[in-house]
Amino acid sequence: MSKRTPKAVFFKDAQNKWRWRLVAVNGRILCTPGESFSSRFKAEQNYCLVQKVLRGDVPVKETI
Repeated sequence: MSKRTPKAVFFKDAQNKWRWRLVAVNGRILCTPGESFSSRFKAEQNYCLVQKVLRGDVPVKETI
């Protein structure tokens, strides 16, 4: 039995810019960056940064 985990999907939008989204195993979108990127590489860099923040590898400054 394989472990089912969310997956990152990279795609080009209508303006031919790169975007990504994190999709749950049931197909629901869990996360999107809210911006587009000029290359797939930059989109992947952004996704990796989000992963680091979620794991707690990058401190998050809270402002009130």
